[in-house]
Amino acid sequence: MTLEINQFPGAAFQDGFRDYLNFAGTAYLAMQAQPYFQDAIARYTKQWGTHWGASRIGNLQLGIFARVESEIAQWTGAATALTLSSGFLAARLLIESSLSQGFTLYYAPSTHAALLPPGATRYSNWKQLVEAMLNQLKSNDEARPALVCDTLDFEQGPIPLTESLQRSGFLAQMAPHLNQIALIADDSHGLGILGLKGSGLYRELAGFGFSQVSVCASLGKAMGIPAGVILGPAEQQLLLKEHPLFVGASPCAPGPLAALGEGLQKGWYFRQLQRLQKNCNYFEGLVRGMHGLNSFPDYPVFTFSNPKLAEYLLANGMVITHFRYPAEASDDSRSRIVIHAGHSQAQLTLLGQAISSYGK
Repeated sequence: MTLEINQFPGAAFQDGFRDYLNFAGTAYLAMQAQPYFQDAIARYTKQWGTHWGASRIGNLQLGIFARVESEIAQWTGAATALTLSSGFLAARLLIESSLSQGFTLYYAPSTHAALLPPGATRYSNWKQLVEAMLNQLKSNDEARPALVCDTLDFEQGPIPLTESLQRSGFLAQMAPHLNQIALIADDSHGLGILGLKGSGLYRELAGFGFSQVSVCASLGKAMGIPAGVILGPAEQQLLLKEHPLFVGASPCAPGPLAALGEGLQKGWYFRQLQRLQKNCNYFEGLVRGMHGLNSFPDYPVFTFSNPKLAEYLLANGMVITHFRYPAEASDDSRSRIVIHAGHSQAQLTLLGQAISSYGK
């Protein structure tokens, strides 16, 4: 069932017929609904305009882009950050640039479609991927393999990539070769809520010993603005800036980007993260031990595979993320309960009670 609404849903909304609690979407930090954040975007839009419809390599530049990119890089621990108009474009630019540099890309199970160029396929399991990569390394001294993956595996968990690399045996088997392997990861569902003060998983991934670590992400989920970003080494970013996908594309809107920069400086995101973690801890306590719900500590997404539970929650006025991506097989689709920083404990209690009462 699809609901159409005429306002940002927040923690609760109406569709014209009834009231609903919202446990769907990706607005993890609820930044999109914060009045101070909306005011900042409006204020900066008056200063920088609604859109900068020119190439980032043009002879007239807005200084806000480089300024906020520097702040993002410092926050995430990356050498450099490059912003684009969407997370999807960021992923495509990173992949296309890597292919043009001669990397052979190995797509891990559950890799997001944004990282898959036409004709590319994911490996069905980590064992096959490791075997294929090892064969290339043994047969070609000049091989340039790159592991392509998401930082969260929602098909098996959610499970963070740092754990997937351990569980799958990838790190153990590839340890002698890590300095020959690049890592390309999409942190769209980690940036803002995982890592040091919500700064994402770049720092941790960079410590594994890969020859190069590049991370792309949407800034439209936890961070709350319509943009994407690529994090990585300075030499790679120089190549990205010369790629036609970057040169020929307009950048993200400068007003929201400036508001993001102010939010990092003033601790707005970290404050919302603390609220989100409090909500996660509270909800985890409500559903602990309930069969079929999958998550990990302090993460706001709980997955399950029972469509009847999704229907039951909807009948009780609770909307969750429940649809199938076209790129997924029908039996791979998992419903998601999403906790937001804007939820009250009373709303979370109602959700916990509904899940507990299902099937009784």
